[in-house]
Amino acid sequence: MLRVSHIIYKVDHLQQAVEDFRRRGFEVEYGTKRRPYNALIYFSEGPYLELLASTGMPKPLKRLLRFFGKDAMVDRLDYWDSHGGGPCGLALETLKKDLNEERKVLERQGLGYFLMKSGRSDTKGRKLRFTGLFYDLFQY
Repeated sequence: MLRVSHIIYKVDHLQQAVEDFRRRGFEVEYGTKRRPYNALIYFSEGPYLELLASTGMPKPLKRLLRFFGKDAMVDRLDYWDSHGGGPCGLALETLKKDLNEERKVLERQGLGYFLMKSGRSDTKGRKLRFTGLFYDLFQY
């Protein structure tokens, strides 16, 4: 079963956005200690809000990914990086270890997607690993 994991909210200036949300009474945690490009606002239950200033993906790496046929992934990263501000993405999650059923649904509908294995260490040193299945709602 899929459920909403988080909403991606594009901001121009991360530090300013973090300060604004903190002034409004929210607890905000940067995504990483060094050179953060996002921050997270958790609630007592339900989806969280991700404030995103940029994807943090350097342009040379994007070109390399395109060279290896990862155009859909780079298109998604470019969309997030160039978004004018406000909600720009919705992330779904499942506790299943593979996403084969979800991939098959998209394939049956003739919809493009890409898988991305990723991970990071949070500000408390915890290692987070996940696989993202991205379908570009705004492309179709």
